[in-house]
Amino acid sequence: DLHSAVHSFPTRRSSDLTTPATCSANGTASIANYAAGLTYTSTPVGATVGALGAITGTAGTAYTFTARDASTCTSAASDSVTIPVQLTTPAVPTVSTTPATCSANGTASIANYAAGLTYVSTPVGATVGALGVISGTAGTAYTFTARDAFTCTSAASASVTIPVQLAAPAAPTATTTPATCSANGTASIANYAAGLTY
Repeated sequence: DLHSAVHSFPTRRSSDLTTPATCSANGTASIANYAAGLTYTSTPVGATVGALGAITGTAGTAYTFTARDASTCTSAASDSVTIPVQLTTPAVPTVSTTPATCSANGTASIANYAAGLTYVSTPVGATVGALGVISGTAGTAYTFTARDAFTCTSAASASVTIPVQLAAPAAPTATTTPATCSANGTASIANYAAGLTY
């Protein structure tokens, strides 16, 4: 009968009553043996039980529930159940560079690198190593996302380009004109460029 149904309200582990959170939403909690004719009360107050036993409350808060029938007979409390909190998305990678020199490319790195994350480049081909150092094709613009063990993925970073080694000027090409009986010859740099210092 209803009275015995209320008093046989079983205790259940939280895992029996929840579905996992995802990267984009909290998980869910419900009363597996929900009955439409009963009134459910949470401790602490604030959670409600809706159609089909779905629990609405504050994610991350542990609740217990009792069931009360029309005769005010009340069950024992359930085991504690917590609505799983939405999984945390990794921070957007923060990229930085150091300048190129005349003898080497510059460098690029992820300033907020975390060893437990997987970094994926767009376009593909760049990798992120220890301490966040980026290896890729100098001169190519990359963006990066960070993915954790739950496959939660950050938004893309700002674009970053490994600076290309600075180009050395061409070797000067010297030319001369012959001397004459009345004057010295001349010498000049055939590939002279006004912006260079000789």
